[in-house]
Amino acid sequence: MTAKQYCKNNQAIGYASCLGGVEVHGIEYGIDDYVYAVSGAWCNKKSYHRVKIYYGNNDRSYFRVNGIRVYFDEIIKINQ
Repeated sequence: MTAKQYCKNNQAIGYASCLGGVEVHGIEYGIDDYVYAVSGAWCNKKSYHRVKIYYGNNDRSYFRVNGIRVYFDEIIKINQ
């Protein structure tokens, strides 16, 4: 399943107001953990991503979209 298919089939669980809006649609756990996200969600050009989660210093985890770090503590959870 591609990142676009995953994001289209699953509702957003959180968002961050950077890069034209980043919506997080899911997290895949395994040996390496991945995030399914959409950048440019509030703009005309959307990009779908499956990106690795990095566990940085001070227990501040993040993922990179287009070379920009999106920290999990900056993501706003969407209640469903």
